[in-house]
Amino acid sequence: MSQFTITSQEQFNDCLLWISDLSKEAYGFRVRNVDWSSMSFEELAAEVNRYSAIAQEEADAETAWEEKAIQKCLDAGAKNRETALRWLEEAMWN
Repeated sequence: MSQFTITSQEQFNDCLLWISDLSKEAYGFRVRNVDWSSMSFEELAAEVNRYSAIAQEEADAETAWEEKAIQKCLDAGAKNRETALRWLEEAMWN
């Protein structure tokens, strides 16, 4: 994964608009009580890189869980991946 960097005030200001969303992606909630605007370019970029790594780990874990669940459905008799996905979707809502 490439490292995010901030090299201008414009990039810094843009980052301030979406870093809260990234923290939610990483943790499932928006990180509060952080004064990102007082950080240096390097500090804010480091936060972005940390949140990005956590969000990627979470996405990878979710993908691995989904693949394991699909395989369990196939082992239980689902004829194909599409059926397994349908079974999982139905199980979520029942």
